[in-house]
Amino acid sequence: MRKLLISIFLGCLFVFLCAFRTSNPTLLLTEADNGKTKIVYQNTLVILHLPANASTGYSWTVTTPANFVLPLQSKHYIAPTPQPNHPPMVGVPGIMEFTFQAMVPGKVQLKLIYRRPWEKVKPAVAAQFMVTIRVKGRP
Repeated sequence: MRKLLISIFLGCLFVFLCAFRTSNPTLLLTEADNGKTKIVYQNTLVILHLPANASTGYSWTVTTPANFVLPLQSKHYIAPTPQPNHPPMVGVPGIMEFTFQAMVPGKVQLKLIYRRPWEKVKPAVAAQFMVTIRVKGRP
């Protein structure tokens, strides 16, 4: 009976511990990181938050060619959170979130430009963001 209880306990412990998997480390970048160099390890998620106002037609576009070092995983707009006792406002800026994953060791310059995608004429002043990411092998 004692061996059975120990076996059940160890089985439950094993299942419980398997439920907790290690998550990938994360690096959050913002406007403040423009022009900087960051070092990450393989499998790190690099999340970039840039201010955006979807109602203006402007959007952030990744201009860095697709690569194996830091491929884009997802991109989505985060609308601003309405304030208590105030209705949601049209034209209020939110955040554009880009998620990249450091896949293989290497170096890449991540470049983005804030523009209207349909306009062919280059704007006189365009917002840009650039950061250099160095990916190292696993620690």
